[in-house]
Amino acid sequence: MSGTPGDAVMMNRPVKFTPQVIENIKELVVQGINRDEIAKRLGVTVRSLQVTCSRLGIAVGTAHGREKEVSQPATRRAEQE
Repeated sequence: MSGTPGDAVMMNRPVKFTPQVIENIKELVVQGINRDEIAKRLGVTVRSLQVTCSRLGIAVGTAHGREKEVSQPATRRAEQE
């Protein structure tokens, strides 16, 4: 068999996060949909969604504190100076 062992594993697994699905995730994030709902809509686990989005640099948070998660570290740094 040619290629690396990782290639063989990937060929046997269905691809859940196609480029089209990734674009859909980005649109849902912009709409303010939380990660639990996005995972449910896509038929994947929350953990799988989190890992994929982390690798792609897509910020997927929870609905109840997402803005705070983004703004608090910057505020804390400003207060420490």
